[in-house]
Amino acid sequence: MKKLSKEKVVLNQIAKMMDDEVTFAMLLYGFKKIGKKHIELLNLDGEINVVVAGRRFGKTTYLASKVFRYALTHPKTTSLITAPSIDQAKIYFDLIVNALETNPFPQLINSEKHPFNMFLAEPPKVAPFPEIKLKNGSRIIVRSTAFKGKFIRGRKTNFILLTEAAFVDDEIFNSVILPMRLDTNAKIYLESTPYGRNYFFNLYQDAQSDTTGYYKYFHATVYDNPFLNREEIEKQKAKIPDYIWRQEYMGEFIDDSSAVFPWRVLKNVLEDYEPSGYRHNHEYVIGLDIAQVNDYNVFIVLDITNRPYTIAEIVRFNNTTYEYVVDVANRLSAKYNAIVYVDATTVGRPVAEKIKDAEPITLTSKSKIDIIDNLVLTMERKDIILPYKDDVLITELKYYRKEQLAHTIKMGSESKEVHDDTIIALALACWGVRGERAFSFSVDLF
Repeated sequence: MKKLSKEKVVLNQIAKMMDDEVTFAMLLYGFKKIGKKHIELLNLDGEINVVVAGRRFGKTTYLASKVFRYALTHPKTTSLITAPSIDQAKIYFDLIVNALETNPFPQLINSEKHPFNMFLAEPPKVAPFPEIKLKNGSRIIVRSTAFKGKFIRGRKTNFILLTEAAFVDDEIFNSVILPMRLDTNAKIYLESTPYGRNYFFNLYQDAQSDTTGYYKYFHATVYDNPFLNREEIEKQKAKIPDYIWRQEYMGEFIDDSSAVFPWRVLKNVLEDYEPSGYRHNHEYVIGLDIAQVNDYNVFIVLDITNRPYTIAEIVRFNNTTYEYVVDVANRLSAKYNAIVYVDATTVGRPVAEKIKDAEPITLTSKSKIDIIDNLVLTMERKDIILPYKDDVLITELKYYRKEQLAHTIKMGSESKEVHDDTIIALALACWGVRGERAFSFSVDLF
């Protein structure tokens, strides 16, 4: 009998170890240790699994391992990774592909790449949609839930991983994703930081009281990752508002009654698209929020040719001169043939005077409420669609609180309030749609 090489023996041993979720994850990433809560997540095995975890816990890393292992151990199956935007879903794809690029066992196997590459039928495909094909006939496909789920409708799927699940509309989950179980009994994993009182929240509640094993839930906080620096965690905690800490890092469903843009409003105006830039014969307005203290200068160019309005361009920068802000404003105004609606509060007034086609708007306690209310109304009417992949804009909208409306002067660096630069720029642009030249009077500080 021919003696197997040392390398062949190792590869055979690796293949045998794939039956265990924890061992597989350690082999995939070359980890020497895995935390207790990470093991609990890897072994989560209900029919519908609801994963609520704070930032930096590591849920993405371990669920990526889980979907890859499923595809390897279940021949001729299709695993779907999906999210509100393709970029978010692609994070899982990138984790798998990047893990396969390096060999964590160079002392045992003479190869630059991971030994798991032996299971690939061809190199992973990135465009038009990311996809991994395996020699056993299985596929891992990546799609977004955008445009009412048009990219995932009608697909026969055996395993479903929905990331950022709290931002997926109830109708898409109930009418597109859930029915995929009917012909394949596909296991579904929903993962997200909490947000809103929607289907994701309801499933999490149902899973906690389920005794059949059909629904299962998992919860973890940033503290459940034993590999993070505790001192650094506390430093970050000291810098952000309590409600953001509880939701983003502790994985709590918080009351959003003080939110200016609650889930019920935001969920209807988010879509997966790239700002289009200039288009001939289109009509535009520009909103500009000028940086004060440690804030950002933000320009938002709004295409108002048709409803719903869309964002054509976002420009965001800080640590620069006001002369540069004026230069950018004049260039954008000329490029889009658009009026620039400028926050002319305090330092904004002299800047606005140097912009060739500007409409200065002084934010008083009343006028700020008016332009924000107009933005909320625009969203409620679904007269605007926002790009989901712009993390800065979406984060500001999520965490903008009613108490911030009272401030007409920017908060300093010692403040724990979130930035509102992008919100104000967007609100000014939407106010510009009205064509009103108003509020050009002094600052009202109560």
